[in-house]
Amino acid sequence: MIRFNGITIDRGLRTISYRGRTHQFKGPLTRNIKFDIACALLLDAGVSKEMMFWNLFGDDPEGGPDSGESTIQVAMNHLAQDFVRLRIEIRSWRIAGVTFYCAVPMFEIGDPKPGWQNAKYIKRQNGPSRSVANVVG
Repeated sequence: MIRFNGITIDRGLRTISYRGRTHQFKGPLTRNIKFDIACALLLDAGVSKEMMFWNLFGDDPEGGPDSGESTIQVAMNHLAQDFVRLRIEIRSWRIAGVTFYCAVPMFEIGDPKPGWQNAKYIKRQNGPSRSVANVVG
């Protein structure tokens, strides 16, 4: 079990918890790519899709899927929806033509207003009568 910055990662149960919210990753017992990507995004200060691919499939005798970076991108898109429920956001930046990614809790972002996807999720959870600022603040 890994605890840091208010986030708890339990590799045995394949769960990530943050501020009382928990998400369990379901999938095959041998390997869960979404959970491995989530751990890489949370634990690394910045990781590219190519680095994630080699981290996940570097020891695979068959070399992993042929479309490696697109497989990582699809998993990250699905993972972003799970992270919204945990109030964690995936951030990206480019250095010398390479895009790096990391996941940070929303309170560390410094922006009190969530992105449009997060606001849409919060409105759906709390009903149309409450404003997003009241929910997040």
